[in-house]
Amino acid sequence: MDRIQLLILFKISMNIVLINPEYPSKSGRGHGGIATYVYTMANALCNAGHRVHVLVREGTIINDKNMKIRYHEFDNSPIRSSLSFLSRRLNGDIYWEKGCSKAALELILKLHEKSTVDIVEIPEYQGLASQFYRPLPFPVVINFHTPTVLIDNLNNAKLSFEKYKWYSYEKKAIRNGTAYKCPSHSLTNKLKSFYSILSEQVAVIKNPIEPDDYNS
Repeated sequence: MDRIQLLILFKISMNIVLINPEYPSKSGRGHGGIATYVYTMANALCNAGHRVHVLVREGTIINDKNMKIRYHEFDNSPIRSSLSFLSRRLNGDIYWEKGCSKAALELILKLHEKSTVDIVEIPEYQGLASQFYRPLPFPVVINFHTPTVLIDNLNNAKLSFEKYKWYSYEKKAIRNGTAYKCPSHSLTNKLKSFYSILSEQVAVIKNPIEPDDYNS
């Protein structure tokens, strides 16, 4: 039985990190579904007694803070290699997102040094897990919202070489996950064709909702 299973079994408070590329606010203004999910999940976990860290991009304005949640900003930590100049010229957007992923990882590792991080959850969107290569001192859960390849497929988007490069980038990032979660069985079934992920590898967990919104 691993550390996470023991913590859950004995209902011990966990140190949980959620990464969000957008602005998590209850107002719902200026962001999409991932931000709404992270806001609701962070508050639910915090109310359940867990220590929650939310990582947002530098410059993000949070106008609805829960003072019990720890908020951290990550910027961009450029990928240094002999091919970095070429990568920046040929794949500018991907090169930038890799730097954001690296910065997020560096921040989480610093948090882990101060107080053991038990689990990290990252959205599949924008390949934010691209630099989270295993082994790491904590498990990484990839949470599927709607991968870019599926969005384009549903919208009958015109394919291009640039899009294929982005799909490949997100796919490689997803492979860094220790485990996967998804809000629906229908999306889980689609993942099998796009990423060759078996249904039994994905835990279907419904997205949380704010009960107060329905108590009228």
